[in-house]
Amino acid sequence: MGFDAETLAQLMVDKLPEAWNQIKGANTFPGWVQDGDVDSKKDTLVVFLAITKALFAHLASADSLTISDAHNNSITLDANGIKVVSHGNLAISDAHQNSVTLDANGAAIANGAQSIVVSPTSVSVNDGALEVT
Repeated sequence: MGFDAETLAQLMVDKLPEAWNQIKGANTFPGWVQDGDVDSKKDTLVVFLAITKALFAHLASADSLTISDAHNNSITLDANGIKVVSHGNLAISDAHQNSVTLDANGAAIANGAQSIVVSPTSVSVNDGALEVT
């Protein structure tokens, strides 16, 4: 399933009647709503939250989810796993100084100061401590 602005907007339009019916048929309201009397700002928030809930329920039931941008970079989640397509550099890192970088120079995997770099001409471990050409 593609997930761009147009798809999101259409999905929200499609889910709005369902979300609104859930709100109208609700017997209880959030604590900040007095006696079921919803003013315009609170009403907007309730509708937004209901649409968001319906949207995420729909996305959770999908066989796949693809998020893409105007540059054709994308992330796809499906039964085969996660696929990332980047038309530029790709960098993944975490809070533990682990990283994976894919760019025009090749591929690099690092853990703090320890690294393996695969370039078009060589494989280097720990900044040249071991190099295979």
